[in-house]
Amino acid sequence: PAADAGDPRARRRYERWRRGDTLATLAAMEGLHRLFTSATPGVARAGGLALGAVDGFAPLKRRLADYAMGRRGDLPRLVRGALPG
Repeated sequence: PAADAGDPRARRRYERWRRGDTLATLAAMEGLHRLFTSATPGVARAGGLALGAVDGFAPLKRRLADYAMGRRGDLPRLVRGALPG
């Protein structure tokens, strides 16, 4: 039988399952913060150009967004069945 998404044990299993992806997303956000707050001349501008390039390439942008939202990767069966598309 499928687990109930509201079951605290199921939520804890999901949290453990996604922990690595969550930490990777947090590291990426920290990297972006450091990039855009860098005192090194041109670094923030280069980061802006890189993000602009990602923004202009819809397939990559969609893939990154899906990954950050937990809709990509090695997902539990319960989650895979609940995702649209």
